Amino acid sequence: MEDLRKELSAYKLEKNWEEENFISMKAIERLVSAESIKRALRIRDDAYSDSVIAKSRVLFAILVLAGKEAHYETFIESNLIRDNEVFDENSLETACQLAKMSGNEIAGICKRRNDFGVILQPDHLPTLAKGVKLPWIRKQLGIDRGSYGTIHKVKPASGHLTGHEDWYAEKVISPSDHRVGNAEEWERLSREFVTLVKRKHSNIVPLIASYWLQSRDSSGYIKTLHLIFPFAERNLGAWMEKSPVQDLVKEQELQKDLYRRTFSLMAGLSFLHREIDGVITSHHDIKPSNILVFGRDFKIADFGHSRLRHLDQGSATTRQPLGTFDYEPPEYRKENGKPAERAHGRAFDAWSIGCVIIELATVIVHGWDLAMIEKFREERRMNRNLRKRYESDHKPSKDKSFHNNPNVVRTWIRNLKYQSGNPRSRVSQLLDVAENLMAEDPRSRLYTWEAELDLFLISDIHANKRRNIERISLCVQKPPATIPNGVSTPLHRAAANCDSDRVKFLLEYDWPLFVQDLDGNTPEDIIVKNAGKMNEDCLKPFRSYFEHSQWEPRRRRDKTTGMTSLQAAASGGNVDELKTILEHYPCDGGLQPLDNKYTPDIEIRTPEGKTALFLAVERNQRATIRVLLEHEAQVMTQDKLGNTPLHAIAWAQDMEKEAALLDELLTRQEALQCLEHRNHVGETPIALALSDQNIEYFQSLQDKGAVLHTVNDMGENLLHIMARTGEAETIIPYIHRFDTAEFSARNHKMMIPSMVAEKYGKVESRELIESHLLSTLGKDSKWLSYEQIYEHCRGEDNLVRFTDFTKQVTCYWPDLKSIERVWRRLPQKTVENNILQTSHDKAYTLAVLYMLHLEKFFQSKRPGGCIDSGGGSEDGRVTEDRADLLEKFDHWIECDCQTECDQEWNFINKIGIYRPAGNRSLQCKAVNALGGSKFTSKTLKTTLLDQLRKKWKEP
Repeated sequence: MEDLRKELSAYKLEKNWEEENFISMKAIERLVSAESIKRALRIRDDAYSDSVIAKSRVLFAILVLAGKEAHYETFIESNLIRDNEVFDENSLETACQLAKMSGNEIAGICKRRNDFGVILQPDHLPTLAKGVKLPWIRKQLGIDRGSYGTIHKVKPASGHLTGHEDWYAEKVISPSDHRVGNAEEWERLSREFVTLVKRKHSNIVPLIASYWLQSRDSSGYIKTLHLIFPFAERNLGAWMEKSPVQDLVKEQELQKDLYRRTFSLMAGLSFLHREIDGVITSHHDIKPSNILVFGRDFKIADFGHSRLRHLDQGSATTRQPLGTFDYEPPEYRKENGKPAERAHGRAFDAWSIGCVIIELATVIVHGWDLAMIEKFREERRMNRNLRKRYESDHKPSKDKSFHNNPNVVRTWIRNLKYQSGNPRSRVSQLLDVAENLMAEDPRSRLYTWEAELDLFLISDIHANKRRNIERISLCVQKPPATIPNGVSTPLHRAAANCDSDRVKFLLEYDWPLFVQDLDGNTPEDIIVKNAGKMNEDCLKPFRSYFEHSQWEPRRRRDKTTGMTSLQAAASGGNVDELKTILEHYPCDGGLQPLDNKYTPDIEIRTPEGKTALFLAVERNQRATIRVLLEHEAQVMTQDKLGNTPLHAIAWAQDMEKEAALLDELLTRQEALQCLEHRNHVGETPIALALSDQNIEYFQSLQDKGAVLHTVNDMGENLLHIMARTGEAETIIPYIHRFDTAEFSARNHKMMIPSMVAEKYGKVESRELIESHLLSTLGKDSKWLSYEQIYEHCRGEDNLVRFTDFTKQVTCYWPDLKSIERVWRRLPQKTVENNILQTSHDKAYTLAVLYMLHLEKFFQSKRPGGCIDSGGGSEDGRVTEDRADLLEKFDHWIECDCQTECDQEWNFINKIGIYRPAGNRSLQCKAVNALGGSKFTSKTLKTTLLDQLRKKWKEP
């Protein structure tokens, strides 16, 4: 025994990255052998020594080193502690106390424990005892960041982890408020560990080990959570931007293999979403950087936002923030950019993975050489026709998100399908799946298990019927507890695709047959329509089901109007008949179809997709609306054209009742969603009201909080619509609420609002728009201030190239020839034959903006738009003296008028220009000397201005 103790004491050869010596597992395996155990315990039983090696070799080594090996049998017989608990806080101490050791003996054993490197086990989350030594022999700090954590690269000593890789990724998660003991904080930190332990899949990054570590800082001990994963050299984002192989043939093979990899990735997400033992979860931050590349596989990582929830709770969570701006779904943010106050479930991930699939399809079509991923990102970044105009506090400086650039995304998908050469090619089918995952209504998005089935067929072109059925049986999930009308279900989609096998399984899993989609069709309608194309085995249980179903009077439709009796009573204002139908045929009555829990009759739709409430609103039947609302009719419903009841009010027949009708509907919280809902042409109710010149309703919607910053599918904002309809007086009270970018935004015909007004001959509208735009320019609006434009288009060398400049200013000054002419007046910093390659520094860029501004201001007052440029040569260029002066365009001095006006002045013109600072500028003596005008052509010399000009010219 003494020999073994001496060998262990002398074998602290391993050093960790903190230069601490420790006894490694490799040394323990060498020294604590079956023979040494039998010699130490003076036994001959091989089974006993094998048991020591298998269960408690480290514990035995610790006791030997402490000289307490005689107590080993007490530990084992009482099953007090095992090897994977030795390094846990208080575990060894508690076991020693139960073995009736003295305090000094316990202290000696715990001290010897700290001579060994920690052994880490999977599926075990210990709080490590203070003073133990971590087994990382090498460590690279801070190589990346994830949700709530920093990523380090670590290399363990041999035998201290169950994996076989040389390097691992260590994610360190710290509490945000540094309050050790806060139960809610620890629950948040442990969320990723719990998810990974419960959800093990070949396409989910495995958790190798984990532990809590206590470290000291100025406020005391802080616990941090450490998660150990296999290390990946690349994430999917970096992988898509640069080819992982150099050989062209191998690269083409890799492109083809992307179908299989995409399917595998979806299978991993589908497994994460699946109900297992009554529990479901979501990821809530799917993006390329959270998908790691391991050889030929993609694996989902970073589960900091995920949370396991019981099925009856649903997968939705109201926690904020979630996701990453570029990949989050449209429902996550309100019109102003703030996160919406609603729950987000698995549909959040469906949108995000759809975005990733589009990028993968781009690589399949174009490969890596053309850098098409970056081009796609740049097209979104440069797009000005955004879905929503967020406040600057709630968006990045350049919006390249998928959800706010729908037109760019749709065009990109269309081009990819065209470039694939076949409308039914595998790429086209892949993009169809992506589009279905990114449906506007989160309730109508593909379930990820549906997408897994679709991608299985796309990726495996040799899949036979047996393998397809096996995959369906593995993937299909039960329906949610309630499914509202107006939603397309998996059964709708399977029936529409004539997928008999999938329909059969969905019926067996009790997916409802009577839910109506947006077109008013039930799965029953679609199955009957496609019966000739479907398998008879699928139709047998379906027909048997309907032989026992009964139909009540409200489901029968009038042959002329296509309405049920309920809908006719609601639209005709027949309150008594409506009440009779609702009271005598309750939704849970015996005349209801067998799956009545899915079929609220009050939501049955006409062939146009209109419910009884929609029809009543459309015809201004307030009395029947009230009755329907009392019976829980849904307000957030839409017809085939995507119009909601709030859209219907816009074309209602009685204008005087609109405000009261709106008040009636808005008593229901769900009606607020209708305020921002877009129909099939992207119009919200307020845009439709303005388009139909329903001014009273427009004003009512504005009073109720409807957002003015909206763009339809034609690229028109409300200013375009006002310019087209000529309702100038309507917009005057609200015109100050529009930002300058909206006054200069272009529709799909490349026309700004003032150009639309001119096209339709609306003189008052054009003058109103132009005068307001000019006034915002004169007030140095933050959207069009020269410095802001410069910052948006300058390069890393702080020079502005002509191409970048025109992208920023053509929306304000559409005449490209005028821009080029003014640009050429100044000597370029980089002189090239091609003007597109020329550039200016900041001062000259500001000077060009100044001259363009003046041309626009004076274009109606001076023929040809001639301005005071301070002198020029015959070729139109400014003189050398003038060019030298304009070099100081970015030089501003404080005002000396002694009124604390906070003005700044610049004298690059004959008179001077200033930057006003709110109301205090009205008290500035220098400004008053100019007559309150920022730009004026008359010569005005005062002592104050002369002093300021002299001060400005000083070096």
